[in-house]
Amino acid sequence: MKRLLSVLISLSTVLCLTASCANSSANNQNPPPSATDTATQAPSEEPSAAQTDAPADGRLDMLGKIEKYDPPIDLSWAVVVSAVQQFKDGDTYEDNIWSRKYLEDLGINLTVAFSADGTTNAYNDKLNMQLASGDLPDIIHTYQYPFFRQAYDAGYIADITDVYAEYASDYLLECRRLYPGSFDYTSFDGRLHGISFFNDNRAGGILLWIRDDWLENLNLKAPTTMEELYDLAYAFTFDDPDGNGVDDTFGLGLNKDLLSDYASIYGLLNGFGVPGEPYLYYRGADGKMTSNYLEPGVKDALAFTNRLYSDGLIDPEFTVKDNTVIQEDITAGRIGMAFGRQWGTWLPWNLVLQADDVVSRAYPVPAAEGFDVKVAIPNDAGGEIFALNSKVEHPEAFVMMCNVFSSVYNMWMTPEISAEYADDEQYRFSPVVLTEPQEPLWAPLIWDALRSGNADNLPARLLNHYTKVKGFEDGTMRDSEAYGLWGQYAIGGSVDISLSDYAANGKLVQNIIGARQPETLNDYASILEDMTKQVFTEVILTGDLSKVDSYWDSWNAAGGRQVLDELETLYPAE
Repeated sequence: MKRLLSVLISLSTVLCLTASCANSSANNQNPPPSATDTATQAPSEEPSAAQTDAPADGRLDMLGKIEKYDPPIDLSWAVVVSAVQQFKDGDTYEDNIWSRKYLEDLGINLTVAFSADGTTNAYNDKLNMQLASGDLPDIIHTYQYPFFRQAYDAGYIADITDVYAEYASDYLLECRRLYPGSFDYTSFDGRLHGISFFNDNRAGGILLWIRDDWLENLNLKAPTTMEELYDLAYAFTFDDPDGNGVDDTFGLGLNKDLLSDYASIYGLLNGFGVPGEPYLYYRGADGKMTSNYLEPGVKDALAFTNRLYSDGLIDPEFTVKDNTVIQEDITAGRIGMAFGRQWGTWLPWNLVLQADDVVSRAYPVPAAEGFDVKVAIPNDAGGEIFALNSKVEHPEAFVMMCNVFSSVYNMWMTPEISAEYADDEQYRFSPVVLTEPQEPLWAPLIWDALRSGNADNLPARLLNHYTKVKGFEDGTMRDSEAYGLWGQYAIGGSVDISLSDYAANGKLVQNIIGARQPETLNDYASILEDMTKQVFTEVILTGDLSKVDSYWDSWNAAGGRQVLDELETLYPAE
């Protein structure tokens, strides 16, 4: 909780300025004055319009050091084509709201090296061809870390450490402190070589989703222990929770894939101290590198799951039920609860609202006696990468573009600015795109507004969320978007549980694997996952716990030990 408060205090200090900066900078049409010496294409020493819009009272700013090139410099980039993008008022990839913005504010003339479909392999294939020929764009955008690494090894990626320190806004400097995993992702030997999305995955854990009506019909409460979960699953199976007089319900949904986004076994493992997630690696209590499915609680969790299955509380045909069939069972009212992600009110529990106007909501994972709940989350390193070609003569231009983008595209931008620069994926016409983690940053601001009943100080982008959440709570809104946002952002909703319970109480276990990917994992990952699913399924069906001991031996022999050994080298103990 202390880290959460630190993040919010720091960013609220930064972002309190953004509304005024974004409005004045985005709408200013007057080019700033230029330096008289234009022969070297150096940035003007005179402040640009954007620079003069920065606050002068000492608070953190969003624009940093902004200078305009006169005459303009050319920078090339590659466009990821998307069907969602819409050209407005005759715009093109070469001439659009963002290209004009960078030209007006910075004196940067953008040219398009190539464009390719991002929904297929076309963009990645073209980028790889450019790498092979040594003809990469000035601004490099990739979804693939291996490509980024190859381009760095080939000498095509610029080191931006020093220009970032000199030119980055206070906001971007603060982001580097708050989201170290994201910056580690684009660094080599401690030197920064690009920018990736700013990630904070604390809201990404597993929760227990339960139908309201079944609880109300049986006058029961959500479970806080695994034994209470068993009792609730029993009642949902045998006590006619839907009141139709037919034996047609099961207490707990389980997906045949087990390691899935919903109706997974993750929550059952979590309750026995096992942070369930594929490919999760971390340092155990003994300080040694380990994997989640080597935890001793695996046996207890599988024994408990076998008990649920043997007693008929899980569908005996779960071994043939994939995501699609699970969705159908949830929609048809055959399943009363299941473990899933924090976006459960978007899918699959929105289907219950649409079918029967029944609300389902999230609860924390119950704890088994003698165990502490442990919930897995991904490493914060990841996402799209934006980098600069090492041949570019003005590396500071890349950082200044990041400053300008973040001064416009942020949670404080007004609906008018959003319509101009963001909606219909207009932001994708910018060669650099910076995003903040939404749930951990936005939710506490929404909660404050809900508690006070006053949204006057709420950032513009969050007003829709606040309105939808409040509307669903008071019954004036019943649409899918209102339900989806309510499930996440309501006080006591899924994000609240993740931040106020899991994160605050030390229940989260983050994957240690970030930018440095073990090569052995690529070789053995699918083998280890298939083995895990097979053995776990067999134990659930038979109750034979000796299979777990054999599984641990086989896991190590099938490449798991090699992965752990490589991780010890890649991520040495501090």
